[in-house]
Amino acid sequence: MAAFVVSYDGSGTQRFLVGARRLVSPAVQRAMIETLGQAGDKTRTAVRRALWRQTAAKKYGTIVAATRSYILPAVLEYRIEAKGKGLPIEEFKGLRVTRRGVAAAPWNSARTFKRSFANGGYRARLGSARFPVRRLFGPSMPKELIKDQSAETFERTGAAEVAAILPRRVGRLMP
Repeated sequence: MAAFVVSYDGSGTQRFLVGARRLVSPAVQRAMIETLGQAGDKTRTAVRRALWRQTAAKKYGTIVAATRSYILPAVLEYRIEAKGKGLPIEEFKGLRVTRRGVAAAPWNSARTFKRSFANGGYRARLGSARFPVRRLFGPSMPKELIKDQSAETFERTGAAEVAAILPRRVGRLMP
């Protein structure tokens, strides 16, 4: 006759209770916040690089200046924000003045801006008349941050980094 015998001697209960208490301790909360900071900083760098490639800005520093990040410890949230309006057209690759107007390649796509000219800056007429005119701008960082490459990079990198770092940090606190 075959039988399974289960016995319990209570030796693991104490370790389990100590581990459970530590999971709700301030030390674990601090470990989670530190994990968010470390994973978030890695994600922020990846997102900025993706945004740089996505918009075709000349300088990476332009993207860094337009974005910021911070942690909200109360809700365990890491935010990456972009500020400002469209970047001046001078910040993008492929800028040149042709007989047809100002040409540049924001979004890695060459185009000539209609009714544009260079005269102490890059401007475009708003109609067929001489005035009014406006400055030429390229992509807006707040709009670009939440779409295409940068959004995909955030979704892919953020969760993976937290999943890799958090078990190590919490594991150090367990008995």
